[in-house]
Amino acid sequence: MNESEKKSIEDRVDNLLRNIKLAQAASDLDDDLGEVDFFPISALHIENFGLFPYDYQYFMTNIGQLFISFSGYTSFMLSIPKLCILDDPDWDD
Repeated sequence: MNESEKKSIEDRVDNLLRNIKLAQAASDLDDDLGEVDFFPISALHIENFGLFPYDYQYFMTNIGQLFISFSGYTSFMLSIPKLCILDDPDWDD
């Protein structure tokens, strides 16, 4: 991956992060809007982090886990995936 491709990924994730922060600020001002929270994740907390593509690595270290809830119910949650190894008998756990 060249530097231009990395910069494009970084710009898209940074734009998404700005919008998440705007939604978080709005939800903090008005409880009727629900809640928005995100928690950047250290590479040390993700097994085989270096095997994931750069876009995923950049997203996780800058945004990480993302939770969106409304009226006490989780509407959207993005969390840490487990790397699947297809010849592993437990790959679907």
